Amino acid sequence: MEVPPYDEWEKQVPLEIQNDPIWGLRAYRTALWFGQVVHEDARALSEIPIDVKIAQQLAEAGGAISADLSEGYGRSSPRERAHFYEYAVGSAREARSWYMDVAHDLPAPTLAARLSTLTALIRIITALINHTRRKRRRDP
Repeated sequence: MEVPPYDEWEKQVPLEIQNDPIWGLRAYRTALWFGQVVHEDARALSEIPIDVKIAQQLAEAGGAISADLSEGYGRSSPRERAHFYEYAVGSAREARSWYMDVAHDLPAPTLAARLSTLTALIRIITALINHTRRKRRRDP
């Protein structure tokens, strides 16, 4: 099953997810969609014997981005939130590395799109971390 483009996918997300306050984070929405994209890529890559272990690592790292954001969003202190958001950046960078390891088994446009999305996520989440840290300094 192919994951639809983001704009189409977003319309199909269950209301239980869309009504959660975390849905307001662009990074979360993008990471949730991308987790499904990564899962499909990993499924295809697992058909190539040499890529089976990498496909598993890729799926775990790609899925962890939204999970890390979710866990951080639920924390009460800005310090804890920033800590989990840092995990999300680490997971995105890890996924990007795994994509590079299987670059030879992906069409060039697919690889470029995946790397671009991950790089954008890293930038967005890094900005979120910086915003969260600034908030912490203002809190009494």
